[in-house]
Amino acid sequence: MSQSNHDEREPLLHHEEQVAAERQEEDDREDDRTLSQRLAVAIPCLILTLCLDFGGNMVGAPLSEILEGIVCRSFFEDAIQPAADSRCKDTQVQSELALITGWYGTFSLLPGLLTGIVWSLAADRYGRKPVLALANIGIALGLAATIAVCRFPDIFPTRMIWLCCLFNVIGGGGATYIALIYTIMSDITTQAQRLTAFFYLGSAATVGSLVAGPLTFFIMEQAGAWFSIYCGLILYLLTIPISIALPESRSKAVIKRMVLANAATNNASSASTLWDIKGAWHATVDRLKDVVRILLIGNPTVGVLLCSTLFTVVGQSAAGLVPQYVTKRFGWAWSESGLLDTVRELTTLVLTAILLPLVSYLLLTKGGMVPLIKDWWIVRGSAVIGVLAYLAMGLSPTSLLFVASMVFKSLGAGMFLVLRSMLTELVDPTHVALLMTASGLFLTISELISGPLLAQLFRLGLELGGVWLGLPFFASAAMLTVSATMVFCVPIGRIARARSSLHAETDD
Repeated sequence: MSQSNHDEREPLLHHEEQVAAERQEEDDREDDRTLSQRLAVAIPCLILTLCLDFGGNMVGAPLSEILEGIVCRSFFEDAIQPAADSRCKDTQVQSELALITGWYGTFSLLPGLLTGIVWSLAADRYGRKPVLALANIGIALGLAATIAVCRFPDIFPTRMIWLCCLFNVIGGGGATYIALIYTIMSDITTQAQRLTAFFYLGSAATVGSLVAGPLTFFIMEQAGAWFSIYCGLILYLLTIPISIALPESRSKAVIKRMVLANAATNNASSASTLWDIKGAWHATVDRLKDVVRILLIGNPTVGVLLCSTLFTVVGQSAAGLVPQYVTKRFGWAWSESGLLDTVRELTTLVLTAILLPLVSYLLLTKGGMVPLIKDWWIVRGSAVIGVLAYLAMGLSPTSLLFVASMVFKSLGAGMFLVLRSMLTELVDPTHVALLMTASGLFLTISELISGPLLAQLFRLGLELGGVWLGLPFFASAAMLTVSATMVFCVPIGRIARARSSLHAETDD
């Protein structure tokens, strides 16, 4: 590569972007794994996703029923059958239940937020499999501890389930698990395959939610809530041997670079052990500085896209208010509003399993687009659909128009999946685990913000009345507009052109 060519290209690509481009091309060329070797990793990942989604759905509703019964009996000792006792719907019971479950959700997110970066660095250094196995162990132990607290309410106070979330420190909990699953799928796919692989991961999660709901209802009716909970626990425990048996997902080229990088790091730093708390703390701080340098300062495009996910997730969170909204505005029964979840899940499944993979394939083959540009177009289209759909949902005067708007919104549901794919194409493959964890941290922060924010906006909309009842949906449209603006403004076209030039030089 001549010095003149390097100078001409320097303004087009930042250092980290150039390194990422070179290594992405190099890794795709050197990765000689067969289809069967890739499927040996991909299929267990899909099974893991199904197990955790299925298990989570089989535990969620029955555990809420059990908790409601425990709280109800704490107020009314003679409540023998809480499910049939109207007193269990009293404000004091429901307020305590909402307090317990609300903080439980918050505490379950905090371990991933606080330890995610550390676990992602471990995944880059020691491999994905051990960290994924630890994450699954922590999740399973947390659920087992929660079940124990609820099974013996005479021994343990109900609020002790909050402490059960501490088990998520082992492996980082759900946030680390999601990040690692997408990291592993990124490891075994090329740039052209990656988005489709992410779509199938999203489809697996949707199938888990779609099938588990009716099955859980049937099991609870026939065998009771506890049986459903134990079935969910078994599925959680099943993830541990599957993750332990998972083959290594990184290519030989990536492993070789990581070994060299680790050796350089060890030689440059003073020797320390796991028990050297001060040394470990300084090492962690140094690596966090590297995160800022690698993902934000050194690669501003990645930094902007990561920040856009904050607005994307908060904007899309208004979907959780749909059941309550339709019961209030259109007078639907709660049982009728539950059907909207089925409609949404089915539409999302068709989108992620059929429509978006087809669109991705056509843009690559018929449109002649490179993967990065193809993903950029899909993200921008999804963002525009989201903005228009949420505006239509808030303005819909009839339930028919509202449902139509909701279905239209589902056509943009793949936006976050495509963003993940874009981000992996913009970083060095050795930093993918770190990137996915950073993305997971932004997702966790968004979830912590979105719940209270949208709930307060809904209350304000109720007070204002009229068209302002749709205030949360208007806010979602505004959030997605900010996200769309950020995505439209990133110089993906410039990066793609610079990469094409780099690729041409490499071929020469």
